[in-house]
Order: sequence, then structure tokens, then C-alpha cells
Amino acid sequence: MSSELFFTQSKLRELYLNFFESKGHLKLESFSLIPDYHDKSLLLINAGMAPLKKYFSGQEKPPSFRVTTCQKCVRTNDIENVGKTSRHATFFEMLGNFSFGDYFKDKAINWAWEFVTQILNLPKEKLFVTVYKDDDEAFEIWQKNIDAKKIFKMDKEDNFWEIGEGPCGPCSEIYFDRGEKFGCGEKNCGPGCDCDRFIEIWNLVFTQFNKNPDGSYSKLKQKNIDTGMGLERISVVMQNVNSIFEIDTMREIINKIADGAKINYGESEKKDIAIRIIADHIKAAVFMIADDIFISNEGRGYILRRLIRRALCRIKILNIEKKNFLAELIELVVKIFGDYYKNLADKKDEIAKIILDEEKKFNDVILGGLNIFMDLIEKTKEQGKNIISGKEAFKLHDTFGFNMDLMKEFASENEVMIDEKEFEIELEKQKERARKSQVNKNENGFLIEVQEEIKKLDATEFIGYENFEIGDAKIVMLIENDIGIKNEIRNEEQEFYIIFDKTIFFAEESGQISDSGILKTETGEAKIIDCKKIFGDKYIHKAKLISGFIKLEQTGNLKLDFEKRFCIARNHTATHLLHKILREKIFDETKQMGSYIDENYFRFDFLCKKVLSEKDLELIENELNKKIFESLEVKTEKKEINEAIDSGATALFDEKYRDIVRVVKIGNYSQELCSGTHVKNTAQINCFKIISESGVSAGIRRIEAVTGPKAIDFCNKRQKEILEACVLLKADKNNFLHKLKSFIDNDKKNKNKIARLENILSSEMAKKICDKCELINNMNFVFDSFDDFDLKFLRDVADKIKNKLKKCVVVLVNKNENKINLIFSRTDDLDLNANEIIKNLAYKFGGNGGGRKNYAQLGGINLNDLNLVVSEIKNVLLG
Repeated sequence: MSSELFFTQSKLRELYLNFFESKGHLKLESFSLIPDYHDKSLLLINAGMAPLKKYFSGQEKPPSFRVTTCQKCVRTNDIENVGKTSRHATFFEMLGNFSFGDYFKDKAINWAWEFVTQILNLPKEKLFVTVYKDDDEAFEIWQKNIDAKKIFKMDKEDNFWEIGEGPCGPCSEIYFDRGEKFGCGEKNCGPGCDCDRFIEIWNLVFTQFNKNPDGSYSKLKQKNIDTGMGLERISVVMQNVNSIFEIDTMREIINKIADGAKINYGESEKKDIAIRIIADHIKAAVFMIADDIFISNEGRGYILRRLIRRALCRIKILNIEKKNFLAELIELVVKIFGDYYKNLADKKDEIAKIILDEEKKFNDVILGGLNIFMDLIEKTKEQGKNIISGKEAFKLHDTFGFNMDLMKEFASENEVMIDEKEFEIELEKQKERARKSQVNKNENGFLIEVQEEIKKLDATEFIGYENFEIGDAKIVMLIENDIGIKNEIRNEEQEFYIIFDKTIFFAEESGQISDSGILKTETGEAKIIDCKKIFGDKYIHKAKLISGFIKLEQTGNLKLDFEKRFCIARNHTATHLLHKILREKIFDETKQMGSYIDENYFRFDFLCKKVLSEKDLELIENELNKKIFESLEVKTEKKEINEAIDSGATALFDEKYRDIVRVVKIGNYSQELCSGTHVKNTAQINCFKIISESGVSAGIRRIEAVTGPKAIDFCNKRQKEILEACVLLKADKNNFLHKLKSFIDNDKKNKNKIARLENILSSEMAKKICDKCELINNMNFVFDSFDDFDLKFLRDVADKIKNKLKKCVVVLVNKNENKINLIFSRTDDLDLNANEIIKNLAYKFGGNGGGRKNYAQLGGINLNDLNLVVSEIKNVLLG
């Protein structure tokens, strides 16, 4: 292709969106990577049509029946191939034009052909098309644009789009022929071949059928168009490059990484793969954080953490030690994409903080694992071997998450190898253990046959919002966890599971713990310990038999622990007030990021860009207690989800809601979607007290608080502690603070005096110890021992000795009871590894130790071994 046809990625995005705007489409901004609140099927937006499913399904009316977008997407199902192939990426942009019951195949096909041939000016001889083999309509439309010989009919698995039951239909793909040099050389090479010659640039999906539960297809009343053109893929074609990593935007990031690694991209495939992984993953992480995805150990947050850590592994492999390198990469990604995606620039500082905090945590983990791995290398060499045990390497991988690529890199540097076959065997054993542990159980820990029986049960009727005791709960299933379904439970103190046809026990949900209470039947009594909801609508109660026996089909009396329920309700209603106050008084963009609510206290995690001051906390407490004193009525009602959102109800972060939701309204002040239990009036909360405020991770703060009697108990305890402190300080409540300040000032003065005296003492000791110096192998060796001195003082003495003597090794010991703590320090003009010496001593004499090359500590050695330890050090110095 001519260089005149070169288009930047940004220009291609603009051309596409403008073209479809000219065809009557409404141009929408990219939706967030977090799916809409009603979409329970996705963790992350992974296709252009994903945020528009509500319009395709008819759940909501679209803002226009013709829409065009450039949608941010993240896919991690092929993460292991990222960087290894020319087309796999975790983050990508998907161009799309959509019709919701408006135009259909004719316009979709003709506009696609117009765009690629007249706007992009792609040579027609290089374009090919595929259609579903039974889609004669699409075939005939394409024949008006392209020779029939270049239209390929494909089987259902290639050109028919469906995901289970629901809307589906045939699709048609446009391919670009990149030439024989990209091909596999096979005679039947063509569109759909796995090689890189024919690249799919556009997929047109004609949604015209509904797949029924019995597998049959019926025609849809509303036919839709869903198209997707990968922006990176079309950029590859228009820029005439070999892969998505060579297009203009990615090449800029690639070059930055190569410069940081001080290598030329293209010289080593192994290093090129590492560079590509870093470029892709950092870009994905920047976009995810900009859309308010935060690092965690599950869900979207886990995916984010994994991407960042995979990138950091490769940075280690490339030995990039440039200061602030990761920050520079983040800055570059924001610079490249910030003009179109404005939120990147707005949240640049927050993005950098989160990623750099994760880098620090990761480095701490890697450095811990690296020290152990280096010891493993040393032991392997000492045994005269050059292959590290795969079992030992796997332990390191399993314990520290130490990446195999990193282990191989460090092993190679130290001229050893890893028994990868043995490693894979251990990895497979672990997978097999995991499979076996789950083969007969579901995610709730029940046997599969039990799981199937539970699914057959009718939904449990929950009547616990207003009822605290009922006498007609029928037992429909009894389960003994590792045995299965039982007809009766007879062993006292035995724990078991029970399902009723109806229940008053709230199941653990949305941070609120479950209720507990008592079950009584005509034959026995059991304590209800816990309650969880499984399979959406089955309430399963964990119980312990107190007396008698419990039988299947019995009708029993259920009674809540009302005091516990009421305390939980106080705390839960307080979280709603707290959420509102935080948005209103502290940070208007705050979001609830998680919570835990029990009868004793609650914790509330929220998005916030600043550390809360004492003044902020005082304001929050005062405002919340004010709402308590206003005696606001707390009402609940059920609404259709869209109606609830439109009325102003707050939908909480990461929650999955049903079509009909419960709205909790506190006066005219707060309105949230919530299934939890609440008080009837804010006055019932009684009072509110914050007990702590802290940071959870970058951008997320946590408040822990108590309400009601617990808040009074907390304040009384603090008052008692103040009175006890007054006694110790010999002060009364009126001059307590003055006396405390005076005490602190005196303590500070005394510490300064002690420090000056210790400095004089350490100088005098250093002089005396130098007089004991002996020469070993042309090195000055100094040794002395002390009773009950701290290591900080010994280090100060050692430093002063080293200032006086050249080529000096200082060994100082502190004796405490029957154990010794030893420091080994040497001057910088000696080539001795203090860390190795101390680790060997620890290995021979017990205890533990380690440090740096010029300084290390040894602790926990028996006093009786002191002379042997010193002799061993001298032998090392003698060589």
C-alpha cells in the first residue's frame, strides 16, 4: 500500500465516527469498562455491543435507533498469548455501528463497503468477504459490491453469532489480504485461515433470530445490526505494519520501554515479547483505573492486579532500573490517549499512585522470594549440581507467586537451570488436587448430588423484614455436609444445614452478616448459627443441635436473636447516612467500595482522594448524630430497577441487582437500593461514634464506627482510660493535657541527653576496642562482647571503629540471658559479603540472620557457641 494512505489510530477513529454520523447515527462516548448495573454476565466490557445490550434486548429505549461508538474493551481470556502473537491484546478499542430495529443487512453491508473502499481507499482486489452458508440474502447483497468468487460461505461455527438462548443471527466478515509473505503457503489458504495473511477487519452481525430453550430458532420481531471493527487491526492494515504492536500509538510505548531497557527492539524475540507485554498491560491498567477499577484480590480488581504484576515481572526480566520508569510509562499512555479519553488526564495522579503503590508491594514480595531463590541457587551449586529442583522452584512459585520467567532469568544469570519438567509435574499435581477437592462439591461445599436436589426446591420465602418469630416453618431439606441429605439429625452438638419453605433469618449479603436464633420442633431444638443464600433464592441455614432430634417435613418455630438483629439494623442504617454525608460534605464523587456490618460495629470503605482530617471526622460525627436526633422516618418500598435509579436512588458499587429492587429511603435525605435490615426511625440508632479512619489502598479510605450502646461503651472506655492516665501522671481532669504535654517535653529532653551520653560512650568504647585489634590476612579484625546493649548502639560503635581503621572487619556481640545477637560490619575497601557469611553461620549454628554485603546481623545463637562462631569468622577471613 502507498504511504499516502497512512492514517494514525486517532485519525481512523475520527473517520469512522464521522462517516456513520453522516449516515444518521448518534455518536456516543465510550462507555465505562465497568458493565451497567443490570448486566450480571460480565466483569468487564469486552465488546463494542456489550454496553448496548439493554437496547438490543428492548430493556431500555435507545437514545437513537442508529448509534456509533468507539468502545474501550478489555479481554483476558487469551492473556498468555499477549505479546507472543501479532494480534492478541488485553486492551483494545472497538469501532461499531448499531441499529436497533431500524436498517438491516442492505445498508449495513453497503455502508461497510463504502467506508473501506471510498473513505479508507483500500484496494478492492485485496478485500474478501465471508458469509454464513445459509444466508443467501447477505450473499446477494455482497455480489453487488464484490465478485462472487471472493465471497466465501462458512459454517455455523465461523459465521453465526449466538451465546446460549436469546437473540442471535448470521454474520459477515470483511478480510484484507496482506500478501503471501504473511501466509502459511497452503493451497487452501484463505479467509478464516489461522495464519496472518488474511486479517479480519470488520464483523457485521445480523441479529434476526431468537434461540429457544429447545434449540429451535424463531424470527425476531425487531431485527438489529451489531458491527465491530477493531481499531488496532485496521490500523495495522492502514499503516502497513506487521502487528498491533507496531502501529503508531503502541510503537511509541514500545520505544520508551526499549530505551529504558537499553536494548534495540527487534534484536531478541524473548525480550521483544517482554516489551510487548509491558506495553499492553500498562495501557490496560491505566484505562481500568481511570474507570474507577481498584486493585483487589477478586473480580475486576484481581484482573487489574494481575496485569500490573505481569508487567512488573517483565520489567524485572529486562533489568530496567531507571528511576520513575513506570511513572514515565503512565505519563506516556495518558499523553497518547488523553485527548480523546478525557478522564485519563483528569485522573492521571490517581492512576500513577495506584500503580506505583502496587509496584512497591510487588517489589517487596519479589525481593523476599528472590533472596530465597538465590539461596536455592547457592545450595544447588554447593551440591555440585547445575539444575534446580522443580519441586523447590514450585514451592517458591506457590508461596510467593514467583514467576517462572523471572526464576529462569535469574537462574541463567547464575549458570544454573530449572527442572521445568518436574516443575510442570508439581503444577499439574496442584491442579489435580484442586480438581479432586471440587469434583464432588459445588462452590458452597456441598456434594454435587446434593446441589442438584437443592436446585429442585422451590424458592425460600423470606418474611423476615417484619416478622421476628414464626411457628409454621416447614423443614424441606436436612444436609450433613460430607455425607449428604438426611431424614433426621440426632447427634447433639452436631452441626448441619437446614432449608425451610419460609424463613425470617436474613442471609449474609452486601456486607451485612446473617441473623441467628433458635429453631424448635415438637421433637428437638437447634441453634441457627448462620444463613446464606445459594442459587439465588434458596436460604440455607447452618445449625447446631441442642437437644432431642430434628426430622425432615417437621414444622417448627423460628425465633430471631432480636437484640442482634436490632444492633445490625442500627449499624446498617448508619452506613446509609454516612454514605450521604461523605458525598455531601467531604467528596462529592465518593462511592461506596465495600462494607462489613455486624452487631458490634461496622466498617465502610469509600472512594476518596484525600486523607480525612480530625476536623473532617468531627464534621461527619456531628452531621450523622444530627440526622439521628432529627428522628427521620426510614421507609422501604419495592420498585422496578430503572424506575428506582431514575427517582434518584443510589446503586452501590459492584452490586448486581434484580429487575425489582428494594429502595430504602431515610426521610427526604437518603435513598439507596438495599436488601438489608434497617431501623424504623433514625432516633433508634441512638448515637454514632467513629473509632478509626484509615487508608485501605490508593484512593480508598475506611471508616470504622459504632452505634447505640456500643458507642456509649466506647466513650465510657475512653473516659476510663483518661482517668487512669490522670492517676499515672498525678494530674486531675482539668490539667490533664497540660501535665501530659509537660511529661512529653521532659521525656524528649531526657532522650536527647541519653543520646548525647550514648554518643560519648560509644566513642570511648570504640577507642578501647580498637586497641584490641588483631591482623588477619592483611585485614584488621575487631571483636568485643557486651551485656544488655541494643543493636542500634552496637551499630554506632561499629561505625566509629570503621572510621578509625581501614580494611577492617568489626564483630560485636550483645549477650542476653543464654542467647547472643551478633553484628558483622566491614569497611567498603574490603570485598567480603557479610550477608553470605552470616547466612552460613546461621545454617551451621542455628538462629537466623542476613543483611547486606557490608553489614549483617545474626540472632538467636546459643551463648555456649560464641567462641566457635568467632573462630568460624576468623577462618573465613583467613580464606
